[in-house]
Formats: sequence, C-alpha cells, structure tokens
Amino acid sequence: MHFVSWVRQDRSRRFYRTVFRPELKNAHRKFAVFTHHGALSRLAKTYLYLYGTWLPGARYQLDSREDFEVYIRPVVSPDDPANEVKLFIPIQ
Repeated sequence: MHFVSWVRQDRSRRFYRTVFRPELKNAHRKFAVFTHHGALSRLAKTYLYLYGTWLPGARYQLDSREDFEVYIRPVVSPDDPANEVKLFIPIQ
C-alpha cells in the first residue's frame, strides 16, 4: 500500500521546519539527499539512477522507511527547466 500526501508550503517554511527537520536531525535516521533539476517527466529517470546505480555502489544500504520529495519552488509547468526537487532516500 502506498500513501501520497501533498501540502502547500507557505513562505515561512514553518511546515518544513516542523515536520521534516526533527527527523533529519535524528542520528539514527539518515537520508541521502539529492536535487533533481528540470522537467518532472525526467524524475523517474533520476530515481532509476539513484536506486539502480548510485545505491548499489554506495557504502550505504537502503533503509525500510519511505523516501520523500520536497519541491523547492512552486511548479509553474512540469516541463520548466527551473524545477528543483529535493529527493530524500532513507539509508543506514
């Protein structure tokens, strides 16, 4: 079963600090963080590279927690080359 949530972030970034920051600072919960730049249609290729190439060659193992994305700026168009998405991959 998969769950998807979407929350609009206000300019204060209060939601980001409140929800994500404590978990990221927890020493027992590590994430590899990557930034996808460009069209969202290429996001799947970025994930394929991370899980299929980077992770098998890295010194880390995938943790059982869910990965998640943080959109850095509002998406004006899915094809906008200025799109930025932070990808958080749980590792151990």
